[in-house]
Amino acid sequence: MNTPAIRSKTSMNGPSTSAPAYATVLAVHGPGLYRWCINRVGSGGAERVFQKTMLEALRRYDAIPEALSIDDWLMAIAARHARDRGT
Repeated sequence: MNTPAIRSKTSMNGPSTSAPAYATVLAVHGPGLYRWCINRVGSGGAERVFQKTMLEALRRYDAIPEALSIDDWLMAIAARHARDRGT
């Protein structure tokens, strides 16, 4: 998947590094992430893992670690939810 390379947004403090619009991230990365969820937890649990991942991503969206691509960041969140889904 192509990840938007540079993230730019203007804040009250002037231009800053940030992510593209959340809706864009969902459109670009959502289908692949959902397929990953199906492969990881099966079709029965994929929707829940995907939804939990995207909700957490939305809550933490302004704090994406600069060292990670958006795709890697989403996969890390999804992997944690897939691992914890039995609890």
